[in-house]
Amino acid sequence: MNRVFILVFFILSAVMLVCGLLIRYRNAYFLIAGYNTMTEAEKETVDTEKMGRTVAVMLYLLAGLAAAAGVFFFLGQDTAGLTAMLAFLPVTLLFVIRAQKSVRPNAADWKKTSRMINGLAVFFVLIALAVAGMIYSNGKPNTFSVENGALVIGGAYGQTVPLSTVSEISVEKSLPSGLKKQNGFDWESILKGRFRSDSGDVTLYADTESDSFLRLKTADGQIYISTPSDAQTRALYRRIQAALPANPGG
Repeated sequence: MNRVFILVFFILSAVMLVCGLLIRYRNAYFLIAGYNTMTEAEKETVDTEKMGRTVAVMLYLLAGLAAAAGVFFFLGQDTAGLTAMLAFLPVTLLFVIRAQKSVRPNAADWKKTSRMINGLAVFFVLIALAVAGMIYSNGKPNTFSVENGALVIGGAYGQTVPLSTVSEISVEKSLPSGLKKQNGFDWESILKGRFRSDSGDVTLYADTESDSFLRLKTADGQIYISTPSDAQTRALYRRIQAALPANPGG
C-alpha cells in the first residue's frame, strides 16, 4: 500500500482528535459544520452544549477508526483496513442523527433535515455495498481453459492468449521482484492486471501466497498465473504445453 496514502490516515486521525478536544473542552463550536453558518436566531433552537458533546465523541471514534485503518494498511491487512474505512459511514450517520436531538423539535427545518439524513443514509449504504461488491467480484479466482488454440482467462482482467504467440512456458517458484500496479487489482495477496517489475512489465493472475506460478512469455510480454494448488498449476502447464504449436519450454 502507498505510504502517502497510509500517512493520510494518521494525519486525519490527529486532526479529528484535536478538533474533538477543542469542541469538548474549549467550546470551539465554530468547528461544527452547519452550526457555524447559523444565524443567532437559529442557534437559539440548538442545545449547543449537548451538540458539542455528541460531535466530540463522534470525532474521537472517527480518529480511532482512521488510526486503525492506517495501522492495518501499514501491516498489509487490507481487508481490515477497508473495514475500518467503511465503518466511517455508519458511525458518522449515527452521530449526525443523534446530533438532531440537540435541535428543539419546534425548529422549522426539523422534518426537512430528517428526510435529508435518511436519504444520505441510504446513499452511503449503497456506496458501501458497491465497494464491497467490486472487491468481491475482482477478488474471485480467475478461470483458465485451453480452447481452439488459445488460453482463455476468465474473470477480472481476463483475456484470450493465442498459443501461437507463446514463445516460452515454465513453472516458477516466485513472482518477479519489485511489483508495482499499473492497471489492475491489488488486494492483500491477490494481484491481477498489469504490473511493473524489476524485470519489466508483466500481467498477473496470481496469489502471492501460492507455491508455484505458471509463466508464459508471449509477443505482448510475460504472464504469471497461479491456481489454488501447485498440482493444479502444473496440470495447467501440461495442458498448455501439449497444445502449443512448437511445444516450447520443458
